[in-house]
Amino acid sequence: MTPSLLLLPGEREHVLRVGRRQGGVGFRVFAGTMLGLSFFLTGRLFSNLGVLNDWPALFSATFPLVVFIAMTVSMLWWLERR
Repeated sequence: MTPSLLLLPGEREHVLRVGRRQGGVGFRVFAGTMLGLSFFLTGRLFSNLGVLNDWPALFSATFPLVVFIAMTVSMLWWLERR
């Protein structure tokens, strides 16, 4: 017996018509984990690049932060524009 048969008759047609829910929690957790990991690795990369290229410590520490803030603001702007 499929799980969709256990639903009420009105809900059954909706599930069969729509299929899956869009934007599930699993995808959001995965995307957040990947963004956090990329932020961490970018910070480590610029830390090492700053030491190798003799960049100022302030630049090496703030550049990844500024890049991710700019990406966040642009994604929020795009989301609110829709």
